[in-house]
This record gives sequence, C-alpha cells and structure tokens, in this order.
Amino acid sequence: MLWRTLLSLMLLTSAIALTGCGDKSGRELMIGTRESKDTVSFAEHQAVKDPESIEEFVSFVENAPPAEAAADEKKTDPDYIVTVNDWDDSVMETWVNLWLRPDGTILFNKGTGSGGAEYYAFDRESSDKIKERLGLK
Repeated sequence: MLWRTLLSLMLLTSAIALTGCGDKSGRELMIGTRESKDTVSFAEHQAVKDPESIEEFVSFVENAPPAEAAADEKKTDPDYIVTVNDWDDSVMETWVNLWLRPDGTILFNKGTGSGGAEYYAFDRESSDKIKERLGLK
C-alpha cells in the first residue's frame, strides 16, 4: 500500500513538473520594464524568437564600445530590460538594462545589478535598428 502511494505521488510530481515547463523551447529575447525595485514585467507579446534577430542583438551588445553614463542616468531605472533565454538549456544567456537617450542613442549595462557596472552605448544607426526590431519607443 505504501509503495502505491509513493508511486502515485511520484507520478503526480512528474506530471506537474512537465506541465510547468510549458511550450517554451529554443532561444527567446524578452523585453521588460521595471514595475518596482524588485519586480520586472516582461511583455509576452513583444517576445522575439527569430534566431537572426536575437543573434544580431547579442552581437550589438558584445561589440558596443564603453561609454560614460551621466549621473542622472545612473540614478534612474532603465527604460527597458532585455533578456535572452535559452529554454532548451534553462539558461538566461543575457540581461541588458537599456536607457533611451534624448539624442536617439541607447546607453546600456549588462547584468542584473547596476552598482559599479560598466556602461556601453550603441551608435545612432545601431540604436535605430534595435529600437525598430524590438519595438522600443
């Protein structure tokens, strides 16, 4: 009797775990905004699954030059947070905080923390491409 209970419990746990995985697979770029100090809300309707668009964004991030952030930019929350997730490996590959600047360029830093982080900037052409592809305003 005990083994039946344990078997039932194991099957139920397995079913719940598999159901929780959902239908997410492959790489996905997610765009979010900070709702509070501890909460980021990602917009499912803005998710990008196109491998070329994801790779282009990652390439822009990896090749952007360092930049100086103004004191007020360092004190404000980013306008957008972009993550690249690999659902097959259950890994978040990239976390990027984006600030849209008045001159049309994008300032960013990498990683979840912003204290002491290095800042980078996309040039105007790259910024325009990123805003268009990701639907940023």
